Amino acid sequence: ILEVEVDSNVAFAFLLRRSRLVHGLTQNQMKDKLNFKSLFSYQKLEMAKYANPTLKSLKRIKDALPDFPFRLLL
Repeated sequence: ILEVEVDSNVAFAFLLRRSRLVHGLTQNQMKDKLNFKSLFSYQKLEMAKYANPTLKSLKRIKDALPDFPFRLLL
């Protein structure tokens, strides 16, 4: 097994989706938990091509999912 570095957008999108699934949440439930106005705005965070969270979004994720593995993004 070879460990490789992944682009931060890809890693963030993957980890967010994985965390949501581990908690058994749908995208709509996650949108509500993070207080996003539209489902599409949340879905963009799960798409590696568009994953570019703001500090406000990162804070919301930290509050909603305290076990989110932010350390893996460094």
